[in-house]
Amino acid sequence: MRRLAADTAAEPGLEAIVWSYAPVVAAGSRFCEITPAYVVDYRERFFALAAAEQQEILRRILDAHAWRGRSTESAEILIWQAHAKPEAASDEFLARLDEARGWFARFGAAAEAVDCDAAGYAGDLFHRHGGDHAWIKANSSLLAPIWSQAGVDDIPVGLQPADVAAARQRAGADAVASTWWLRQQDDRFVLRPDRGEAGRWPALIVEGGVFCGLRSDAGWRQRWIEPRTAPLTLPLAHAAKLSGITLPQRPPPLSPGASAAPAVGEGTGPRRPWHLSRRRYRRRRAAFSLDRTRRVHDGSPAAESERYEDEVQHEVTLSRGFWLANTACTQAFWLAVTGGSPSSFKDNPRNPVEQVSWYDVQTFVAELKRRLPGLPARLPTNAEWEYACRAGTTTPFSFGAKVTPDVVNYNGNYPYAGGEKGVYRQKTVPAASLQANPWGLYEMHGNIYEWCADWYADYPTEPQIDPQGPQTGVDRVLRGGSWGDVGRLVRSAYRSKRGPGLRAHFIGFRLALDQDEQGLSSADPVRVPPAGTAAGDAKAATAGID
Repeated sequence: MRRLAADTAAEPGLEAIVWSYAPVVAAGSRFCEITPAYVVDYRERFFALAAAEQQEILRRILDAHAWRGRSTESAEILIWQAHAKPEAASDEFLARLDEARGWFARFGAAAEAVDCDAAGYAGDLFHRHGGDHAWIKANSSLLAPIWSQAGVDDIPVGLQPADVAAARQRAGADAVASTWWLRQQDDRFVLRPDRGEAGRWPALIVEGGVFCGLRSDAGWRQRWIEPRTAPLTLPLAHAAKLSGITLPQRPPPLSPGASAAPAVGEGTGPRRPWHLSRRRYRRRRAAFSLDRTRRVHDGSPAAESERYEDEVQHEVTLSRGFWLANTACTQAFWLAVTGGSPSSFKDNPRNPVEQVSWYDVQTFVAELKRRLPGLPARLPTNAEWEYACRAGTTTPFSFGAKVTPDVVNYNGNYPYAGGEKGVYRQKTVPAASLQANPWGLYEMHGNIYEWCADWYADYPTEPQIDPQGPQTGVDRVLRGGSWGDVGRLVRSAYRSKRGPGLRAHFIGFRLALDQDEQGLSSADPVRVPPAGTAAGDAKAATAGID
């Protein structure tokens, strides 16, 4: 504060006044700290700023922290990047961002060899910023080795299983690969070392330890457990709510008899972890899901009728699981979260909300996360959206080669590829009022355009893994077509684009949830609190697919 204004530069009591400002500031473990609720509020307000304002904030941060050493400066830069708009990270800051990442990489690799209190620094870093899931997830590979120096088993949410396993192995954990069998004993899951037996349960190759996640009334917790004794009991037995286990290892095929029901967008890389979920185990068999890599083709084949030139067909691999809402966000849900209703078609609260810009949706998601801490809500990527829309099909629509207004809400006066004409409703219809696609998702074609997370750009021709779109752009991607569009524009492959500030009575959105971050598994749907509450409406609108 003293550095921001010349007339306060010599005021020695200013900092003390600022850091005693209740209720924004409270005493921490070592220093005064901004309280968690206000941290969330400030970050949401920061995200809403224009990119130029965010850039100016970083300039002042760098100026204020220049004298404090590289550790503080590097952390501040990467935290800024995790919450700033992508376009704010301009060429002016690229070198500083690279320097910050390099500092963390060097510290994580050499902390044991340097003369410093690495454990104390690691503990303080994660005490201060361990709740910043966005920052941790974006820098998981850099932060996991530093976390391992803290000498604790609690894992901050956002650190990825493979990064945690690699960090613990480098820190001296036993990394010898061994085979363990997963078993259920009454209401417990246990790991037993392989002694040559076979069975219906999975055999797991464990290298170093088990990445364990547990949901309770206190929230989501992650721990690292090293199986040095046998049998190893996994802490699932007495969990009252959904629990999950992630095992960072290279899995062999499931043994016969284990279920492998797919979920929307689930996928694996060569070291994809297993996910084990639990509902209520009262001497019942567990439900299992095995994530498998999903390789699909986005865009349309050259022979598809009425296609556009930008629908270049290319291979896409989705390696991370995700959950997608079974309907577009309704006006009732929007009202429950925001207290307002911007829509044009207000004859039914189950109608999808419209007249919302891409920026409006980001504000909505931020408020939803404030009300439901830990909920990994976001917009789907373009690739995730098309994968879910197609639901395993390769035809122009998930319903086949042609559609009618009986199953899709579009301008029936202009059917696709010579199809039959039908009704033109000239408005939205309530969510889930038309036929669902093969995966149970409603109105993926027509009714309302849905914002995606990506900036719009031409498709590449080479294969892509988890494409996120370009870092900057002019227009955001819209998918699905709307009630006013011709049949050509409601195909699975069609993409539209609009500026992120546009509000229109044909534009809405559909929520996605990350699967891995909170341990959501395809074996269990999201628990739904009682309807009629903000939490219940929010959960219902983001229910996953079994």
